[in-house]
Amino acid sequence: MNGWMVACPECGTRFRVQEGQLVVADGIVRCGACLTVFQASERLELFDPNAPVAAPEQASTPRDRHRSVLAGRGEASEDDVDFEPLQGPVPTMPLAEVLAPTPPSLEADTTKAQHRLGWAVVLGFGLLLAAGQFVYWTFPDGALDPELRPYYAWFCERVGCALPERRDVAAIRSRRLSVTSHPDYAYALLLEAAIENAASYPQPFPIIEVRFETVRGEAVAVRRFAPEHYLAGEVAIGTQMPPNRSVRIAMAFESPGDDAVNYQLRFW
Repeated sequence: MNGWMVACPECGTRFRVQEGQLVVADGIVRCGACLTVFQASERLELFDPNAPVAAPEQASTPRDRHRSVLAGRGEASEDDVDFEPLQGPVPTMPLAEVLAPTPPSLEADTTKAQHRLGWAVVLGFGLLLAAGQFVYWTFPDGALDPELRPYYAWFCERVGCALPERRDVAAIRSRRLSVTSHPDYAYALLLEAAIENAASYPQPFPIIEVRFETVRGEAVAVRRFAPEHYLAGEVAIGTQMPPNRSVRIAMAFESPGDDAVNYQLRFW
């Protein structure tokens, strides 16, 4: 079975070489005799292992025997390497150090690592984008959920956003409600009551609506009061309504007339 043979351009030593080796090493080899590195794919010769090989002439020294073998091939020179080549058929071994694919391998490993890093960056960016979209769309309701609110608070601390105030006007109760004539102004009424936040957390003071109705349930007058209009000095304006604590309120307004026989409070 025929194969391939290559000759070193420096010392002329010939070696057998496997085609697969050249493919892996991109054709670059190192001579096993003089260690010269060269491109073997440009110097390939067809090799027939069954062809007779001329016996070398006897020489008195290893150097002379080596020159004699090379001279029989027409490739000897006075400056050839000083070593004793193998006798007999063309050697099959030292080509090679077919210069193994260290540079290609390193390059391939580097490319793979860069690809993996690129995919990791893309994946991480995608996850951050998905998390940001989730927070954005669920923020109004999720930030008010007692179980999720600590996570949203952690998020806002890092991105500089503000959590929405927790607010539940259904948890606000009124007690000791009374409406009397104002002691200082004619045709004016004074409404006094105590309101309490039954929620487990502070929340903003509500807007209070006072509705007066006739005996048939028809509205006669509706008044709305902001916190600065009804707080009686017990709590500073702008603070939150503390949980489980009564706060006294008082509101003065013009009398709606004799038809107003019923009244009620609503919180907004």
